[in-house]
Formats: sequence, structure tokens, C-alpha cells
Amino acid sequence: MAGGRQRAREWLTWTIGLALLVSVVIMGLRVAIEVGAIVAGGFTPLLFNLIGSWQVVLFATLVLALALAWGRGDHLPSLRAFRRQPVRWLVGALLLLIALRVTRKGVAVNSLGLVSDAPNKTFWMDKGHPQRQPARVQPNQYGFRDSPWTSQPALGTTRVLLIGDSFVYGAGVADYEGLLHRQLARSLGQISPHQTWEVLNGGRPGWSHLSYFDAALRLMRELHPKVIVIGSLGGSDWDVFDFQQQLDLLGRRLFYVAWQVGAVTDLNELSLRSERTMCPAGEDCPRMGEPLARARLERLLAEAAASHTEVVVWEYFRPISFFAKIDAPNFHRASWPAGFEQWTDDPALAIPIDRHPTAAGNAVIASTLARILVRLVNAAPTSAEGVR
Repeated sequence: MAGGRQRAREWLTWTIGLALLVSVVIMGLRVAIEVGAIVAGGFTPLLFNLIGSWQVVLFATLVLALALAWGRGDHLPSLRAFRRQPVRWLVGALLLLIALRVTRKGVAVNSLGLVSDAPNKTFWMDKGHPQRQPARVQPNQYGFRDSPWTSQPALGTTRVLLIGDSFVYGAGVADYEGLLHRQLARSLGQISPHQTWEVLNGGRPGWSHLSYFDAALRLMRELHPKVIVIGSLGGSDWDVFDFQQQLDLLGRRLFYVAWQVGAVTDLNELSLRSERTMCPAGEDCPRMGEPLARARLERLLAEAAASHTEVVVWEYFRPISFFAKIDAPNFHRASWPAGFEQWTDDPALAIPIDRHPTAAGNAVIASTLARILVRLVNAAPTSAEGVR
């Protein structure tokens, strides 16, 4: 009996030691990836925010606990224990891999290297959300919330590509026909019935300006639109470490490791907190990612000009100073008519909890945007700015 209790205590002590060791390794890898990504991305101001984060504090605490425990226990993991009882290590490693695989779902990446929904895999969105209706989403072959795409528009068809975050994607809108791209296609057909229009939904929840411009460039090369419309929210769109940016920076394999250990979410939240500190809500001020975003937008505009593609930025709430600095003949800015900027105050047009457009809100946006696009495509003005 006493021998059984002794063995039980040994296993318990050894398990605690293994848990501490594994936790130190995971947290160490997590912090190392975060530091490496911040330095590699050139966003060194975020290092000061990371130093005081709970992740670093927890890592230091775990290291201290492991150091203290290792000196007091005879049955903690060690090279000697590994030689004596390798089965324990193998069981522990197997359980760790199973835990990581089960607790953290993977991130889908499409054939263009863009973070997306799993291509051609139907799923339910917003189940249990307090103010959103559950939506059955059927992504296309590229993982976007749209019907299947062809590489070239049909002859005589004007193709419009929408790029944006969850506003364009349609978060909170359960009815497929209520999504912005569907509403815009109908509005364009009503305003200009002699033309054939096709509108594609290239929205992805969580994308920032950096990802907008990258995604627009990749999708433009693949889909050959006549017009690209980028929906800009302003403040919340300056996350320098959204999932897409981390994927591009780390590469798929390291990104997957970072996702499994929690570094991807950490970097995303760290970047958003930093932006809120630098520019409080409601303010339009310089952002950390602006120089990089400007370079990417200029690259997009240069390639778009070569393919005779117009680029329109739709500013959902108010004009953003960043876009006032962009000067290119194929670049245009557009927003609401004067006095309608506070559309999100109307619960019929926007979901109160997060200000995402409802189906009715998308209809109003589509009607305004359609008039701008018809004028742009048919009259070919030098700028759509001022059409508000």
C-alpha cells in the first residue's frame, strides 16, 4: 500500500514537473516568435508593449517556478529520467500534441496565399451571437463568401471587386442576397440597365489596410476586374499584425507553429491595443503602419494603371487623411452625401453592438456607391472625390 502511494506521488510530482517544463518551452517559443515578428516587421515600438504584457510575465514566472521545483524534486523531468523512463516522456509529448491539435483550430489559406474560409466548405457563422442571426456560409473555391469566380469576366461585363474586412464580408447578415456585393450588383443594374455588371465579394474579417492592398493586388492579377472598391473604416483598419500580415511575414510553416502556441492572437491584440493608445477612437492621426501601407497602395495603383483598372476607396464613416496624400489618376475617394455620416446610429441600418451594416444598411451603401461607380466607369472622371 505504501509502495503504491509512493509511486502515485512520484507520478504526480513528475507530471507537475513535465507540465512546468512544457509550459516554459511553449511560452518561450511564443514570446520568441512575437519578438522576432516585431523586429522582422520593423515595428520595434511594440517591443515596449510586449515587455509589460502578461505573456512575458507568465513566462518569467514559469521559468522561476521550474527552477525552484527542479532543485527540490527527485522525480522531475531530467536527462537521467528520460534515460530511465522514456515512456513517460513519449506519453507526455503525445498528449501535448493532441492538446494543441484539439484546442486550436487551423487557419485556412487559399491558393493565392490569402487567409480565408476553408474553400468550398459550408459552415455556420454567428451561432449564439447576441445580436446577429446565424448564417449558413458557402465559400467559393477561393474561400470567399461568394459564388464561384471565373478568372476572366464574361464578354461585355464590367467586373467590380470589393475588398474589405467584416463589413464587406457581411458579418451580421444572414441572407446572402442582403450582402453588400449582391445589393451593389442590383443597384448598378437598376441605375445603368444597359450595362452588364458583376460584383465580387473579396471581404475577409480582420483584414487591415495592409492586407487590403496586398489582397487587392493578388486578386486583381487573378480576376481582372475593371474597378476595385476598398472599404475603409479608418481607425480599426491599421492593425499591422492581422492574420494575413503575420502569414506573409512568417511563412506558412512558422505561422502554423505561431498559431498553435498562441503567438498569432497575441500579436494581433498587441497591435490593436497599441493603435488605440496612439490614436484614440474618433481621431484621425498618423499610424505606425502608414509608411508601409503607402508603399503597398502605390504598388497596387501602378499595376492597376497598367491593366486599366480603377481603384476606389469607400470611406464608411468620414474622410481619412492618409488617402488625401495619395495622388494617382486611377485612384478615387468616395463616401456618403454630406450629413449622412452618422448612419450607424440608426439600428435599422447598423447592428448596435458592433456597428456592422444590416441588409438594409448594405442597400443604402450600395445605392450610394452604385451612382459613383456608374459615373466613374461611363464618364471616366479624373477623381470620384467630392461625390458624397
